[in-house]
Amino acid sequence: MVIAIAAYERLALRLRGYRRLSRDEVRRVAPLVKTSRRAWASTVCPAFAMHDSVMPGIWAHMRTIAISTGLLQMLSDDEIRALLAHELHHWRSGDAVGSRLVCHPPGRSR
Repeated sequence: MVIAIAAYERLALRLRGYRRLSRDEVRRVAPLVKTSRRAWASTVCPAFAMHDSVMPGIWAHMRTIAISTGLLQMLSDDEIRALLAHELHHWRSGDAVGSRLVCHPPGRSR
């Protein structure tokens, strides 16, 4: 099941309204990702997707990190860099994969 979710993640994100970053968004985010990645000395990086939402948000999926347009509009580069480092850590640790395997009892919040 996890392999199927990972294989179709990009398609699922597109169907849910996520898109690729525009050139301007890449120009803003790429240097921030580069400095955040340097902190954990990795050359591997996930794909990034954009969600057109005024609510600031960033979250890690199995193969992708999603960023909302509201996050880029409301936060400074230092704040975004900190959030990117946090989500890159989640991605690198495999937290999104682990969350797919954890069962929660019905009716209880996560």
